[in-house]
Amino acid sequence: MAWTVKGTDVGAGRKTTGTAVATLTTGYATGDVLVAFIAKDPGSATGVAGAVGTGSATVSDSKSNVWVRAGEYRAGASAATTGIIGGIFYTQVTTALVSGDTVQVNVTSNVPAKAISVQGFTGITPGQLSNASTSGFTTSGTATGGISLA
Repeated sequence: MAWTVKGTDVGAGRKTTGTAVATLTTGYATGDVLVAFIAKDPGSATGVAGAVGTGSATVSDSKSNVWVRAGEYRAGASAATTGIIGGIFYTQVTTALVSGDTVQVNVTSNVPAKAISVQGFTGITPGQLSNASTSGFTTSGTATGGISLA
C-alpha cells in the first residue's frame, strides 16, 4: 500500500503568551501518521545558529499519542535572544483522533511567539516509520537525520 496525504493541513500561531493549538478537521485512525512543523522564538535562551541538541519544544495531542522529535534547528542567532527555532515532530497514531481533537506545541520557557502546522498521512505500516537520527539539521537547513520509511 502506498502512503498518501490524509486530510487538510491545519495550523495555528500565537504572538502572545499561551499555547499554539491546531484543531484537526479530519479523523486519524490507529497507524496513521501525523507530522508537525513548529516554529518559535528562542525566548531568553542563549545559543548560536545550528542544530538544537536538546529539545526546546515538545508536541502533544489531546489523545496522548507519543510524539517523536525528528530535529530542531536555530537560524539567525546573531545575539542571545535573536533568531528562530524550527522543528519537525511526528507520531504514528496509537489512539485514534477525531475531527475537533487538538495538537499543540509546548515550549520549555516563556516564549511568546510560536506556531504549529500539522499534516496527516495514511498507508504507512506500523514499524515502517523511524527517526533516522537525533542529530538535527545542518547549517544549510538540510536534514542530517529526520523521518525515514524502512
